[in-house]
Amino acid sequence: MSDAPCMPLLHERAIHFNTRLCIGIDPVRERLPEILLDDPDPLLTFCTTIVDATREFALAYKPNMAFFEADGAEGLDRLQALIAHIPDQIPIILDARRGDLGPSSEQYARMAFETFGADAVTVSPWMGRGRAIPRL
Repeated sequence: MSDAPCMPLLHERAIHFNTRLCIGIDPVRERLPEILLDDPDPLLTFCTTIVDATREFALAYKPNMAFFEADGAEGLDRLQALIAHIPDQIPIILDARRGDLGPSSEQYARMAFETFGADAVTVSPWMGRGRAIPRL
């Protein structure tokens, strides 16, 4: 995670590296390459291999929380390890699709920005204007 605001960081990276490529990371255990099946953590290896292969082309990375949350605490640990593996200068957009009122939104924001170190987060627009996750 960068200390810079996300939008200027995205713009600067887009111009400097001439890229608009946001890499979505949605690891599905049943679709992993066979070569990874004997790996101690095949999902993490799959994800970090994607980052390693695309870091020079990526505008941002967008890991999808649902694919990590499905494995409980182990999956959340995996998400933290993946985020730590992403170079600091590349923004992380946490695909959490959260949306709720007041205190719940504040807790979602804490999770995304403080716990996982995301630079941005996706939200559900159904709660209306002014109900998006606040930046803490």
